[in-house]
Amino acid sequence: MQHAGKHRRTKQLRIKDLKIREYVTVNGLIVKDVATKDNVADTLTKPLPVELFRRHRASLGIQELDLAVEGKPDKREREAE
Repeated sequence: MQHAGKHRRTKQLRIKDLKIREYVTVNGLIVKDVATKDNVADTLTKPLPVELFRRHRASLGIQELDLAVEGKPDKREREAE
């Protein structure tokens, strides 16, 4: 069966779609679009411009880890110059 994998994936999507519709109808869930500039989860799923990445990283409470690369001065050494 050539398209069995595709059928399985689309079936899973249909089930998820129906479950979301149920949450909307029964529980009053409100589904909204979230722009990339406001979607912190995009940091983990797609490449972002540096400033947007830094903003999302900070909002997640993740701190920059400054490691020196062999042959290159670390950030503190560059700032001291």
